[in-house]
Amino acid sequence: MELFIVIGYISKLVWLIIPFRYLKSKHFYFFLFLGLHDVISYTLWMFFDLPVQTLTLLMNFLMLAGLEKQFFNRRIRLIVVFAIAIIYINQITTSHQQQVFVLFVHAIILFLFIRSLIRYYFDNNQIDIFYLIITLYELTNVLKLIILIKDVELGVPPLYATLLFQILIGLYLIIFRDRHNLIR
Repeated sequence: MELFIVIGYISKLVWLIIPFRYLKSKHFYFFLFLGLHDVISYTLWMFFDLPVQTLTLLMNFLMLAGLEKQFFNRRIRLIVVFAIAIIYINQITTSHQQQVFVLFVHAIILFLFIRSLIRYYFDNNQIDIFYLIITLYELTNVLKLIILIKDVELGVPPLYATLLFQILIGLYLIIFRDRHNLIR
């Protein structure tokens, strides 16, 4: 088995474990949809020969909607309506348009995590490691999407590096779930 495939499986496993570590967290649904996204897409591709992008818009929308557990639970009907619309939109858009939408969603998520990081700092005069780590994760997603959309040919090594970095972030989130480590 090729190294990239093994790393991909490890990544899927790590991100599938994270939601179980954050069941009671306000970001549970975000981690749930993040963890399920690759696994469901890969399964649809392997067993049903459906394109990987089949659920890309939906899962990314659900990640955004699931950032705050309380918001998700209160607005579930509205989220379902938008989800149905997004499933339809997914069918009529090009791959490039879908990538731009996903970039837009991840840019919003990045902004919201940066806002939480800054707000926590000003309220407590400390940096919350969780928000710092998850902000770095989202930053790598945004940069990866920009490179993909701009069709920059960097080769395989940067993909390995990014995937390994994201696995390390995932392992950190699994091992250090509590936010007791704060930088003053």
